[in-house]
Amino acid sequence: MARRNGSVFVAHSLADDMHWSAPFVLPATQGLPTATTTSEISGIIAMNGKIGVFWTNQRTQADYFAVHPDDEAPETGWTTEVAVSGNKAADDHFNMKLAADGRLWVVMKTSRTAATDTLVGLLVRSPDGTWSPMYTVATFATFGTRGLVQLDELHRRVYIFYSPFHESIYYKTTDMDSIALQDGLGFPLITSAKVHDINNPTGTKQPVTPESGIAVIASSPGDLSYWHSTLAILP
Repeated sequence: MARRNGSVFVAHSLADDMHWSAPFVLPATQGLPTATTTSEISGIIAMNGKIGVFWTNQRTQADYFAVHPDDEAPETGWTTEVAVSGNKAADDHFNMKLAADGRLWVVMKTSRTAATDTLVGLLVRSPDGTWSPMYTVATFATFGTRGLVQLDELHRRVYIFYSPFHESIYYKTTDMDSIALQDGLGFPLITSAKVHDINNPTGTKQPVTPESGIAVIASSPGDLSYWHSTLAILP
C-alpha cells in the first residue's frame, strides 16, 4: 500500500511474498486524495481476518479508513469509513495499533491553529466500525507533533508519546476502558539541556509487555544524534 500520483494504491502478494500484483487504486467510496492533494499519508494494519487502510485528506478536512475482509477478492468487498472530519481535522501524521479485543487505536494530528484546539488527538475504532470522538492529547499551544501509541494490554493501559515544541519527547497514559488523558504536557521521557530539537519518536509495532518494557527512539536533526529511553512495565 502506498501513495502515487496523489492517490492511495494497494498491491497484494500472489503465490508467495516474492511475487506481487500490479498496484491498483484503493476502491474507497469517498475521501481519496487527488493529484492536487499534497502531504497526505496512508498506512495499513492487519485486523483479525481483515485489513484496514487509514489515510489523511487535508482538502476534505477528514481522515478515512477502508476495511477489506481477507476472504474477499482483492479488489472487491471494501467498505469505507470516516474516522474524523470537520474543522481542519486532518494533517499528515498518524500512528495506529490494534488491541486483542479488536479496537483500533489511532493517534493523529489535526491542522488546527487556535491555542486551545486539539492538535494531537486520539481516535478509537470499535470492532463494529464505530469511531469515537477525538480525545485531546495535546493542544496547538504545545505545538505537539509525531504521535506514537503503544498498548500494554496486560494492565489495560495506553501510552501516547509525542514531541511538544519539537524539542523533546513526552508521554501521556490512560486506562484502555475509561479514557482520561492527563492535562498539560504529560510526563517527560527524553529531554536534554543542550539539544532542543528531539523529535520523531518511534517504537515497536507489537503490544508491549513486562518482558519488553517500552523503548522509544527519537532523533535530533540539528545535533545529528539519536536518542532513546525506556519505561518499565511491572508484572
